[in-house]
Order: sequence, then structure tokens, then C-alpha cells
Amino acid sequence: MTAVPTSAVLLIGLEFFSGAGILIKRSFPISALFAAGLFFLFVSAVAVNLLRGRRELPCGCFGKKGTPISWHLVARDILLAVASLLATEFFSGRLLIFLIACAVIAGICVITPRVWMATSARA
Repeated sequence: MTAVPTSAVLLIGLEFFSGAGILIKRSFPISALFAAGLFFLFVSAVAVNLLRGRRELPCGCFGKKGTPISWHLVARDILLAVASLLATEFFSGRLLIFLIACAVIAGICVITPRVWMATSARA
């Protein structure tokens, strides 16, 4: 297997287990936090491609016939990630953990596209 099909299968599995975990009360907080992480991963990937000028790429949302990537998709995924983080905070009641997670994820989302752009410019 090449890297792309392998990572696609892995991503589908991670999405499935995150969604299934949200349905179980005991695993809800960690699954919602994990879902937020996946959303922020998608935000980073889409933002990097938009910054590189690759607007024609399909988003892959909801199957093969996804719409092309756009900043609207980035905004939607950020909102979904924030909703997941808020659900985690309201469920667990740990405001400090929530704020730290928000700060770390926001930092990753700001830094990751810049690092990818800098490393791709050197290549």
C-alpha cells in the first residue's frame, strides 16, 4: 500500500472511532477533544493548500464528489472544532484544561501552515 491509501484508511478509522466515542457517555470528553483535533488537522491541511494556490482540490467531504476547498471550509471546520471543544468543557467542567487545549490547538493551527510553506519553499 502507498502512503495516500494507507493514511486515508487510517483517517476514516479515526473519524469513525471519534464519532462512535461521542455516543458513549464515558468516553465523550476524550472523543470530543479528539474530534476537535481532527477538525484542526483538516483546517491546517486546507489552509496550506489554499495558501499554495491549490483551490481546485476537492475537499473530500461526504464522499468523492466534494466541492473544491475554500476559506468557507476552513471557517466551517474551525466552528466545528470550537463546538467540539465547548462540548468537552461543558461535559467535563474543567475550564483550565479547556483553555489550555484551545491555546495549544490555536498555536498549532497558526504555526503549521507557516512551517509547511517555509519547508516547501526550500524544496
